[in-house]
Formats: sequence, C-alpha cells, structure tokens
Amino acid sequence: MNPVIEIDLDAIRANYREFRRVLDVDIVPVVKADAYGHGALAVAQAVAGAGAPMIGVADAREGIALRDAGIAAPILAWLHSPQQDWDAVLEAGLEVGLSSFDSLALLGDSASAGRPARVHLKLDTGLGRNGARACDWRALFAQALELERAGRIRVAGVFSHLAGAGADADLAQIAEFDRAWRLAHEVGLEPERRHLAATGAALQYPQARYDFVRLGIGLYGLSPFGPEQDPGIELRPALQLRAPIRRLSAEDAETAGAGWCTPVGSAAGLPPILHDLPALADDRGERWRAVRVEPSRTLLEPADDPAAAPALELVDDGAERTVVLIDRAPDRSATADDWAAAAGTINYEVTTRLSGRIHRAYLEPEPLQLALGDGNRVPGVLAPVRRAVVDLDLIRSRFDGWSAAVDLGEDAYGHGADVLLPLVLEAGLSPVARSLAGVEALRELGASDPRLLPDAPDATRTIYGFDRAAGAPAIRLYTELLGVKRVEPGQAVSYGYAWRAAAPTTLGLVPLGYADAIPRSAFGRARVCVDGVPVPVVGRVAMDQVVVDLGDIDCWPGALVTVWGSGDGEPDLHDWADWTGQPAEALCGALGSRVERAYSGEPYVDARGFGSRSQGVQA
Repeated sequence: MNPVIEIDLDAIRANYREFRRVLDVDIVPVVKADAYGHGALAVAQAVAGAGAPMIGVADAREGIALRDAGIAAPILAWLHSPQQDWDAVLEAGLEVGLSSFDSLALLGDSASAGRPARVHLKLDTGLGRNGARACDWRALFAQALELERAGRIRVAGVFSHLAGAGADADLAQIAEFDRAWRLAHEVGLEPERRHLAATGAALQYPQARYDFVRLGIGLYGLSPFGPEQDPGIELRPALQLRAPIRRLSAEDAETAGAGWCTPVGSAAGLPPILHDLPALADDRGERWRAVRVEPSRTLLEPADDPAAAPALELVDDGAERTVVLIDRAPDRSATADDWAAAAGTINYEVTTRLSGRIHRAYLEPEPLQLALGDGNRVPGVLAPVRRAVVDLDLIRSRFDGWSAAVDLGEDAYGHGADVLLPLVLEAGLSPVARSLAGVEALRELGASDPRLLPDAPDATRTIYGFDRAAGAPAIRLYTELLGVKRVEPGQAVSYGYAWRAAAPTTLGLVPLGYADAIPRSAFGRARVCVDGVPVPVVGRVAMDQVVVDLGDIDCWPGALVTVWGSGDGEPDLHDWADWTGQPAEALCGALGSRVERAYSGEPYVDARGFGSRSQGVQA
C-alpha cells in the first residue's frame, strides 16, 4: 500500500455541532489551506450538510474553487492581492474581508447597485498584521458608508482577530473591538454582524463570541491550547496517517542507524523529531519508535526491544504491515499533539503541512453535489502571488556529462515532475524515486520503467542544487506585499506578542505562511527581500501570512517579495534551510498547494493601481 490520510468526516460534523451547542452562537467553519490538511471540498460539503451558515477561506481562489464544486453556502474570504479580480469575486457571490482604502475603492468600482458586494471590514485591534489601524477606522467607516449609500456594497460585518497574548492583552483587544463597533455606528454604519473569536478565544472569553465564531482548529478535533490546558469541550480528532513499514537493506540500515522505515518524511510535511515522541502502533498492535525524519522517509526501530525486530512476513516490496504515524485517538499511537510537542511546534502546523500528494480517504462523505459555478471561468488574479520559479536552463546545464540516475520523487521535490520528467528522458537519464508512491507517480506521468531506489544517493539530486557545493538552487520563491502600515514603538506583532517594534517603523504583510512555504521554526531568524532590500521576518509565522519589518524603506502594496532568490544580497534556499533546520529538499518538497509553479522566466508581479510610491502606505 501507499501512505494514506484517512479523514473521519463524521468527527468533523460532531465537532461542529458540539461547538454550536456549547457556545450557543452561529459557527462559521474555516476550511482555508485545504481545510488544515483535511481536504477543503470534502470538509466544506460535510459542514454545509450539517447546517453551517457560512464557510471561511483565506483567499478568493479557495472560495471560488468551492463555489465551482457546488458549495452554495455563503463563503467569506479575507486575504486579497492588490491586483485582485473583483469581478470574478462578485460573480461567484463571495463575501470579502477588507481593511484598506484602496481595496475598498477598487471593489466599489467593480460593484454596482445591481450587484453590490458584501463586505466585512477587518480591523487591527492589536494583532499587528492584517487590518486597518485604529487611527484609520473612522475614515474607513466613512468610505464604506458612502459606498453603501451608493448601493455598491453592503457592510455585512466588522471583524478582527485576537493575538492570544494573555488575558490582559486579549481583554484589551476585546475592549478595542467594542469601541470600533460603537464608532461604526457613530459614523452611521449599521453592519449586520460582528465577529472576533476563533476557536481558542471563543472557549476562553464568552463575551468575544458576538454574532458568530470562526471555527478553525477545533473543527478538526484539535485543541487550540497546549497539552497542559483542558479545552473544556469534547473534541474528536478527524485525521489519521497510515503508511507501510519497509525493511532497509543491510547496507542502508548500517548507514541510517535503523533497520526499518516508512516512506513519509519531511518532504511530505512531517516535522522533525526534536524531543521524545510516543511510540507508533502498527496494524498488529506492535510498537515502533520513530528514530529520525528524513526528507523521503521516517526511520523506525521496534520500541520494546530494538535488538529483536518483529518477525514480519515480508512480501515482494516488503510492505506487509502498516504503521499509524498520526492517530486520532491518544494512548494508541502518536497524535498530532504528540508530533507537535516532539517538534516544538503546534498541532495546526502538523496537519496543515501534510502534502497533498498523500492520498486522502474519507469516512462518511456527503453525497456529491452538482456544480453550481462555472468551472471553466478564466478570471484574472484570484489570490495573492505565491510563485515558485524553476530555472530549467540551469537544470539542463547540469545534465551535461551526467550519467547517473535522477531522483524525481516527491514531485521532483516540488520542482514539478511533470515538467522535469520529459527533460530527464530526453537527456537519456534514468528516473528514480525513493518510494513506491513516487515510482507510481512517475509511471502515471509516462515513465515506462522508473526505478525504486530507496537509498538513492545525494548525487541523484544534484540537478536541484540542494547541496551548496553543487551550485545555486534551481528554484526561487516569490510573493508580494499585501499591505503596509506605519506603527509606533511598542506595536506588537502576531500571536503571543513575541516581537514588538522598538522604534517607529513600517510593517509589511506577506501572504506566505506555514501552509505554503515558511515553517514556524523560521521565527526570529529569517529574512526576505522587498523590492531588493533585505528585511527581517518579525512575529510568529502564521498559517497564511508573515509580517516583515520594512523600517523606512520606500514600499507599497504589490511590491515584489523575494523569499528564496539567487541575486546578490537575496536569501536563497540554503539560507532558509539553515534558518529553519529543515533540509533544502524538504522545504521544496513540502511547498503547499497554493504555491504556483513557473518555469525559466523572471517573476511578474504587476503593481498597477498601487505602483505609485506615494500610494498605499498608511502614514
């Protein structure tokens, strides 16, 4: 068998209903980032069938994909490119969260009295990320009121997000949100609803539940708190990851320091093991110890007696037993919470980074719905720029004089096996993969005889430039600034307030998070280049975004952000490997599904409408 992620949709329905019962308020399930790794469409169908009044996503591309697949419930999206195609958003009937004067004006230009936009105004009450600053609230409310009176928009909501920085800070944000609500009414707005709390805040602060709660991690049966805090609600985890156990060759076992493995590793999203991880159970009840997570596999040893391996009856490829790498139930095998503790991260990151290449199997799915949207629409920009650019000329140059096999596993480690396989075959080279799933994927792409090479040496991956000695990496990663705002000393940023501005500065919002490309371990170490200038990433890495400290550099929404580059002064993939503690091949292989691929060209990030350096910066 190949690895499989099994999702219990009945558990997700049960979690939705339990939160609805306990919180006694409307619940809006959030299915962004492929439903935290659980599969957005299947989860959206399940919660829509359970009566969800609205569904939350990060960007319009996610929302339109659900609409085109037949999801008729209202959908709210809140992360938008400065070049957003608002006509497509309006056509799909999405509700949008907006926080800038520019975006609100552009949306108003696309809307009309016959097709008004439903808008939720996003306010920064202290998180320091997306959201209008308090000094801009009155003017933003006035602009929204003018557009509403013209029939172009309806202010469907006002919302914000808590930083989870302790009770005093959270209560201060709640008070600020209440002040904003009063101010909106003073200006003359009458928003339909207000929403502030996600899972954690809704459980901790009943007064923050308002008109509805955006339910994220709790929907999937995972607690937003650490293991030391009882969430106070019955949760049913929905995700289980199973994979085959394979015996290593004697030579490979001696080198690896373990005799067994399972073909899921960090390139498929598993985090590193930095602390003790509970034992893993196989399908016969025997226990295994995860020794180390490598890019294409996790090394295993019997947990109870490492010197005496279970007497597996191996067949053909050696895949007789399966091990549960991530379990739904505690005390049986390691859970997402256990992996989070072992990796020094949070359960959100554990499930969300699991690769889409791993097959999802669903228990108790909803009946398939007829598509209501136009799946063939060809809109403009639907989501923030998140683009990996692969230099095919550089890869071809590395084929010269090359006679070794080429490892194209893990979707060519995020470079795109569908594009690289023809180049490898044209050069007369042999494609290999380190797992059966990788070999099967290559066969599906047209390789007639791809080889399984579990211990494929580093030389088979030279073309990617993963090793500094091999030259520059063949992949670069780009995005754009979504927003910029000037802040005063003491402004805290992101969850837990782990960073504060020491002086007046400008903050920039970058639409990449751990669901896409930036592990949480980058916090406090990483930097990017904005319009060619190196700037630090500040505040904790979130699922969909990070914040950068722009200082006093001249910048604007839509400006090019280089994450992995190749130019002078630009951080490259090797730097990010150093900063995150993740191998370069794992960073590439675990690129999220929202990251688009482009080949052999320079990135194109259009800044029309925001290109004037005098526009867009909130001074």
